[in-house]
Amino acid sequence: MVKFICNSGEKLINSSVILLSLFLGVTSGLVQADEIDDFLLAKMAKKKIPGLQIAIIRDNQIIKSSSYGVANVQHGAAINQDTVFSIASMTKGFTGVAIMQLVEQDKLVLDASISTYLTDLPLSWQAITVRQLLNHTSGLPDIVMDELKLIDPRGGQQSWELVQQLALEAKPNTQVKYNQTNYALLGKIIDKVSGQPFAEFIDQYQLQKVAMQKTSAAGFGYQGYVVPNLSGFYTYDSGGKMRNLSPSIPPFLAPAASMNS
Repeated sequence: MVKFICNSGEKLINSSVILLSLFLGVTSGLVQADEIDDFLLAKMAKKKIPGLQIAIIRDNQIIKSSSYGVANVQHGAAINQDTVFSIASMTKGFTGVAIMQLVEQDKLVLDASISTYLTDLPLSWQAITVRQLLNHTSGLPDIVMDELKLIDPRGGQQSWELVQQLALEAKPNTQVKYNQTNYALLGKIIDKVSGQPFAEFIDQYQLQKVAMQKTSAAGFGYQGYVVPNLSGFYTYDSGGKMRNLSPSIPPFLAPAASMNS
């Protein structure tokens, strides 16, 4: 979440990085707040992170909640408790929970082939299981390249058509390789099995259940809505110069990386 290292040598960062939970192994059982602040500020300076927000949780209690730096570099807007972040691939955690909720409802079987739920798949994809999508052992080619760019510059539909023409990168269940195609397919399965769009399912069965109203209101990046207090997203090029970054995420990739919170 703090950074993605790309083959091009560029570092992609959120202007404001959320650490939802920080687990500290401290023998005394107590941590001085100024020690944590000093540690994080030093890391921010070293990694050139413009802004950061943390919540430290111990024994199911928030023992520290702090914001540092800016949410918008251009305007110098400080991060505060109302700042909304693009949580990028942390979206996958919500997608995984949705899959397990459908398993609990007896609507889905983890070790069933994905062709049980989806039609019109390439022959080489049909025996891949839901579980293999979840744990990135499917061997599928990735629909996303470096810098969060789709494999076909013409757009989402063309990229989806292209990725289905590519050979598997490994035999299923033989290698772990993180990629976005897995979670695009999981989103399609959620749509099909639940009978409602992925974003609606997440909102109804997860966000509303635990009163995450701000996250519910923030929605998904692909929807293109103006979200109050949304932090910026930036990248450093190979020369260390900061640039604005505006990833274009098509709706079918929302289950992989599109939530705001």
